[in-house]
Amino acid sequence: MAIATHHNDLILSYLNVTTAKYVAFVLAVVLVSLHGIKHIYEEPNTCQVLLDDGYHLSSKIWQPMGCMMHQYTIREGQYCMKDKHIMLIGDSRVRQLFFEFARHLSDKEVTEGKEHQNLSHNDKATGIKLDFIWMPETNRSVTEFYEQLLKSPELPHIIIHGSATWAIKFHNATPEAFEQYKKNLTQSSQAMNQVAEETTVFWTLQAPVEHDKLYEVRKMITNEQINLYNDAALEIL
Repeated sequence: MAIATHHNDLILSYLNVTTAKYVAFVLAVVLVSLHGIKHIYEEPNTCQVLLDDGYHLSSKIWQPMGCMMHQYTIREGQYCMKDKHIMLIGDSRVRQLFFEFARHLSDKEVTEGKEHQNLSHNDKATGIKLDFIWMPETNRSVTEFYEQLLKSPELPHIIIHGSATWAIKFHNATPEAFEQYKKNLTQSSQAMNQVAEETTVFWTLQAPVEHDKLYEVRKMITNEQINLYNDAALEIL
């Protein structure tokens, strides 16, 4: 029994705070290294993995495998975006995103304004400013808008831009319209990239549609068309 007690005391003598920190550090390095190796060889596209590998906790909450998606409260969102100017540019889909931002970053009730026009929402308490610029198609006006932004004394902290469904709808999903979209986006990309060197710019890809639920006048907006336009945006931008 004395030998066993001596053996236990010897083990305990090595188990101190410094040793525990060292062991924790080594384990952390090993785990990070394993995650990095897995990322390099198995998960080259992290964003795609977050979308593909997971399950629904409920009808509105997606849970990716291997990480936790944090649902920000209004207070957390306000703290994160305090004194920030966020500009959203695009069509009615981006307009919906503008209102979701406004509702999630403001204590005040947010009512939707008229369609097809520029909108603004300012929160004096937090200094958060939201702007929506109605620009449903990608054409020469996009280039001109970004060129004007470059001349502005102060750029928005974040710019979120997206469009495609208007081009699909109003040109009846023709191949010519798709080629013109690529040409226009390519022409606009230079000014957009120049702005992106000065601030944060996101191009939001088009979400898929539930085709059976679309009105007849929008039936030409198919997921095949959306994938074409998304692929073009990824290639150009």
